[in-house]
Amino acid sequence: MIEFWEQMAAEASVVPTFGFARVVGEMSWLERAPAPREHVLRYETWADGFASRFEHAILCLYDLRRLGSGILLDLMRTHPKLLLGGLVLENPHHRASGELATVGA
Repeated sequence: MIEFWEQMAAEASVVPTFGFARVVGEMSWLERAPAPREHVLRYETWADGFASRFEHAILCLYDLRRLGSGILLDLMRTHPKLLLGGLVLENPHHRASGELATVGA
């Protein structure tokens, strides 16, 4: 997925009419094919850096009713903003990517 998004962003950024993109990462596949926690956190941490490099709005969609509280707290730490109940909130739990090495420890 990382390779796919990097390629798509690189291609779109050379198009003169390209201005802004909305990207949605729908994460329900984790229910069908659970990935190791550290892989999911690495992906979300990468997405945070990706968002800062391009003119994109990115939403990572998780069903909060189906996530365990441990992974939910780890995921919340990966992004500076959260969309909860229709509100965009500054995330007081956000950690810089360098600090995430201790997440889940």
